[in-house]
Order: sequence, then C-alpha cells, then structure tokens
Amino acid sequence: MQGTPIAVPWYTPESYAAVIRLLPPGERRNPLTYDRFMAQTEAAEKGIRGSGNIPDRIPIDAVELKAWHDHNHLDICRVNISAYVQIKLAKILRKSLNN
Repeated sequence: MQGTPIAVPWYTPESYAAVIRLLPPGERRNPLTYDRFMAQTEAAEKGIRGSGNIPDRIPIDAVELKAWHDHNHLDICRVNISAYVQIKLAKILRKSLNN
C-alpha cells in the first residue's frame, strides 16, 4: 500500500523572500534564512517519508499565493499558506485521477 501524499510548500529564494514580505509583522520578525528554511523543509520531508507517506512539493509563487488569499478573503499567514498548499495538492491529485 502506498502512503498518503503530504503537501510541502516549496520555494525558490525569490519566492521565499517575497512571501516573507507578505506575512504579518509578527510572523515576519526574525525569519529563517532561505538555506535554513530549506534545510528544515528537507528534514520534514525525510520525516514524512519515514512515516510511510509521500512528500509532495508544491511550488509557491508569491503573486499566485496573494491572489488566492485575496480571492478567498484571507490574510496571508503560515496557517493559510498551509491550507493553500493542501488545496493545490488536492487539485493536482484530482487532475491526475481524471487523466
């Protein structure tokens, strides 16, 4: 039996910096460097694989992220970014099932 796909936000250095700028002040304070953030993300992926699940990298584009949040009347914050990547993964999985 194959594991469950788990959405993992995936950033380029540019998209990471752009998203940090969009966060509310409390979440923007003392951000991790891009390299540190990615090291933590890759460690999280290892943990996901270790639990028998499948990390699925969801590329983040700051403009698209902001548009989605605006359309859904949501503030951009870490919790809502998590919801965004989960919804994107669900759309990807639905599309692959229909093909």
